[in-house]
Amino acid sequence: MENIELYKEFYFREIDRRYELDNSINIPILIISGIVSIHVFLYSQEIPSSILLASKILTFLCFGFGIFSFYYLLKSFSNFFRNHTYRELASMNSFLKYENSLLEKHETITAKKEFDDYLKKEFAECNEHNYKINIGRMENLAKAKSGIFYSLSLTLFSAITYIISIIITQ
Repeated sequence: MENIELYKEFYFREIDRRYELDNSINIPILIISGIVSIHVFLYSQEIPSSILLASKILTFLCFGFGIFSFYYLLKSFSNFFRNHTYRELASMNSFLKYENSLLEKHETITAKKEFDDYLKKEFAECNEHNYKINIGRMENLAKAKSGIFYSLSLTLFSAITYIISIIITQ
């Protein structure tokens, strides 16, 4: 019966992970904004004709990886505006009513054991449901980050190529 703490710990860990995943979207959005800003800046400058085609190809690839990343960020954060449906425990009042009904039917020790078993079952069911949602969200976030990494790498390559072409032409 003391192991009910273990069930509570796992349940609350998944709830905490939910909020961590909600907050983890900020940095990828910031990086995508930075990537877009760099490309806008590069195209606002006069790009030498020797690297114009390569620059357009790299920008197109960055745009593709950006769309890929945005797709998975949106899927991770809001499940395409359908939101993720997390399972919560029942209200304290319903637990109290259930416990009181058990106490009326059984002796105290039996009622306590049955109530603890009920709580464990509730914690376990909620945790499993929330765990599955969080795993899917983490996988989508990882896919989005990989797309951001490729896009950022191509953007850095574009910027370095642009800087080298300016140095060579001067």
